[in-house]
Amino acid sequence: MDTTKLVVGQDVLVQYQKYGRGAEGKVVNVTPDGVEVRTYLGEILEFDRDGWGYHGKHKVECRPPRDVTKLVVGQEVFVVSGGYFSNGKVITVTQEGVEVQLERNPLPGPDNVIWQFDTKGEALNGIGTAECGPYIIDDMSFEERKAELVEIARKRTLLHKKYPDGSIIPADEPLPPIFDGPFW
Repeated sequence: MDTTKLVVGQDVLVQYQKYGRGAEGKVVNVTPDGVEVRTYLGEILEFDRDGWGYHGKHKVECRPPRDVTKLVVGQEVFVVSGGYFSNGKVITVTQEGVEVQLERNPLPGPDNVIWQFDTKGEALNGIGTAECGPYIIDDMSFEERKAELVEIARKRTLLHKKYPDGSIIPADEPLPPIFDGPFW
């Protein structure tokens, strides 16, 4: 995405590449090289034209929040909170948000639960994880995310074959997130 098309005062998501959901923020400055964003904690983060920056040593991405009212009934989506996620289908779309029926409940409880999300794609009723916040509807298309997860699973399998005891995994080859799918 071209961050120079954002405007001062616009709401954006600041997402940690490795951990999923990060924080909401507002654009405070737009330059030819990118943008500056103030997070809800008051921190100012700088992002390049492609939407990438750093928060300490963590790589982070800046992008506008997804407008879930543009989803359609029957559309497949992922819901995420950090490294936890599940897939589901949109069953209702209203001006207030959407309802998604999950195929696999990432929380303790029955499968095929129905979760409600606001217009920014954030789960209502406090549904989330303590370490990563509320579940959100993933803004990556279902097909792209599915392909990414298949590749992560492939890399994880290769790492486990290369280092079967798990004790010598190099720092530059971190294990991909765990997913206990299936997700299609």
